[in-house]
Amino acid sequence: GSSAGAGPFDGIMAAEGPHWQDLVSGGISPTAVEHYAQCPFRYWMEHVLGTHNVREPLSREMPSRAWGELGHAMLRRIYEQLIDHGWPASHLENVPLSFLITSTIKQVSGEYAAHFGKGYVVLWEGMKTQLARAMLVMIDHDRREYAAQARVPVAFEVEAKGDVPSEMPCHLHLINIHGQVDRVDRQSHY
Repeated sequence: GSSAGAGPFDGIMAAEGPHWQDLVSGGISPTAVEHYAQCPFRYWMEHVLGTHNVREPLSREMPSRAWGELGHAMLRRIYEQLIDHGWPASHLENVPLSFLITSTIKQVSGEYAAHFGKGYVVLWEGMKTQLARAMLVMIDHDRREYAAQARVPVAFEVEAKGDVPSEMPCHLHLINIHGQVDRVDRQSHY
């Protein structure tokens, strides 16, 4: 049989097509790059065609975006406070560390509720204890890792922009990438 040529829904995108033009003019987020790396087909379906999985059941859990915003805000504040207390060079006792974590969780979720409504805070309540335990383990792991690799954290949630080389024709040679870097470390011997 004969095959018809490529069509608008085949997954092959021309360099002059609207999606590539959007990438060149507006850039791409690290999350979109991650989606592409995990599954190019999923990226194409969600980011190019704008579809979503209709088989995913409705959930009573916190949406990913809300979870990410709360989690990132909480981590940034906790780690900034740890650094203010001399961490990771000096070890904080578990009691003050637990208080720091629980008070930060309460503060961040309260601010989020003030801005976006209290609905997510109700969902957040059930996760606070679990999060506090996970944070204690994570902070201890990071402290040991910093000691072993002679690194220290210096900044959190840093706005970042850059260019990713493209294999497209010369008029589309760079794609901007923009987003936030979770944490910036430096070698401690500098």
